[in-house]
Amino acid sequence: MAYTEQITFLLFLKMADEQSKPPYNIMIVPKGLDWASLLGRDGKELERHNRKILDERASTKWAAVRDARGDLQKGAAGYPKPRHAPPLDRRANRH
Repeated sequence: MAYTEQITFLLFLKMADEQSKPPYNIMIVPKGLDWASLLGRDGKELERHNRKILDERASTKWAAVRDARGDLQKGAAGYPKPRHAPPLDRRANRH
């Protein structure tokens, strides 16, 4: 896994941790494979546990994560297309 993918996944774990707390209380990541499971570890132990999380994610493809991604894609489709600004009238900017 590329470095940027690892960083992105760690950010995902942190965001999922925030969603698991009030007022949201939404559990996206299984206990033991979540952000909290990384805390208090360092060095080789942290590296092994991070690899375990990544391997588990790859093997099970966490249904909740897959569903969340689908919901995000559906939500994005519901937004109107952005409107482009009209061309600038350069005559209006003359001093």
